[in-house]
Amino acid sequence: MNFFARQELLLDKAQQEILGRSALLIAGVGGLGCPAAELAVRAGFGELILMDNGLVRPSDLNRQTLYTFHDIGKMKVDAAMSKLNSLGMPTRISGLKEELVDGFRIPPGVNGVLACLDTFQARFALDKSIQQAGVFMVHGGLHGFFGQVTDILPGETQSFKEIFAGAKDEITGNIPVIGPVSSAIASIMVMEAIKLLCSLQGSLINRMLFLDLLDYSFRIEELQSK
Repeated sequence: MNFFARQELLLDKAQQEILGRSALLIAGVGGLGCPAAELAVRAGFGELILMDNGLVRPSDLNRQTLYTFHDIGKMKVDAAMSKLNSLGMPTRISGLKEELVDGFRIPPGVNGVLACLDTFQARFALDKSIQQAGVFMVHGGLHGFFGQVTDILPGETQSFKEIFAGAKDEITGNIPVIGPVSSAIASIMVMEAIKLLCSLQGSLINRMLFLDLLDYSFRIEELQSK
């Protein structure tokens, strides 16, 4: 069976093989991480490592697309792995049930990271780890109807810490979010990983995309290069 017949009209054989040899770490399997992980599997990435230490809650179901009512109370990593494996695609899937804190080390063999996180503290810790490992990170963030995406490449772009110097987690309680926004940002994040690995044009290296799904405004701002 050729799962990628339609995709191969866009990516050549060599590029599809690159994806098949590539491993992604999905840091956070929530509103961004769920659709991102599913899209990565369907795109033919060779390996996914899902990282999250949370449990599925009722309020997650409006946007965390890998979970159902029957998953409430389960570890997110376990429920996500079960759903992704049921797709029958060739991607190898494993999980890390831990919190992302300072000192975290990128697992061996990982080519890139999708930062699907909701705190600056965790993002800064992940940024430090990708700088040490020398692998790319695609950052996605959202609040309400708004989102942002950029690529972090050690030695080629500013680090996440440099771009967001002084940023703090100031929101207490739940972050406002609706499913279509998180899924849209997740789609762009996976597309960025494909662009970076397959050397496609138009990536967000040294650029940040801002989108507003209320009025459908999109803008790209140039960032200072390394």
